[in-house]
Amino acid sequence: MIYLDNAATGGFKVHAAVSAAESVIKFLSANPGRSGHRLSQTGAKIVAECREVLSSGFNADPARVIFTKNCTEALNTAIFGLPLKGKVITTVLEHNSVLRPLYQLARENKIELEILPTNDFVRNLREKITAEVSAIVTTAVSNVTGEELPVDKIGAIAKEHGIFYIVDGAQGGGHIPLSVNGQNISCLALAGHKGLGGIMGSGALILAEDVDIAPLTFGGTGIDTLKICPRNSPNGSKRVL
Repeated sequence: MIYLDNAATGGFKVHAAVSAAESVIKFLSANPGRSGHRLSQTGAKIVAECREVLSSGFNADPARVIFTKNCTEALNTAIFGLPLKGKVITTVLEHNSVLRPLYQLARENKIELEILPTNDFVRNLREKITAEVSAIVTTAVSNVTGEELPVDKIGAIAKEHGIFYIVDGAQGGGHIPLSVNGQNISCLALAGHKGLGGIMGSGALILAEDVDIAPLTFGGTGIDTLKICPRNSPNGSKRVL
């Protein structure tokens, strides 16, 4: 069989990825960071090592690596989590995982969206940059045409004007060099199951060191519950859960 649908997902996973997933399912069914027993600690060590590998490969701080279910979740986390306002610039090449969240923000009148063609993109982008622009969102490589965008030049423009640069690395990750710190990327979204050779249901969002985002999903760990979950008592006073 000749598999030609790699833009959707890597068709045949390497043995190491399959073996690692099988070993975790069979022998490491424990929650990393949630318990103190040996399996949990082993899982936490593996998670930390994976963060180190990703941060090394994409030139970032391992503490800024967030694991997600896929690139769509990573992009939604970045787009809805950043304080976007004014105008956001994107391109005609974008995947629905970029366009639909941006259209939603536009419908809510939180941003004005401008979609540019990619012909002579850098020159056109420079002409469109004003004080109203808060972010640029682009793919690194189109999942339809394979067209590659000049991430380094776009990142330089974003840094020059102090605006966010979100990169959809679903297709580029694992195929072309991408550097969070070297290319001035604010948020890099990745699909683990494509060029990175991982299994389906894996992805990541890597943040620059000066970028903070609001969470898209709440829950999971419970260490701060006493601080963030006040509840009204019957007499109207606040008490802590």
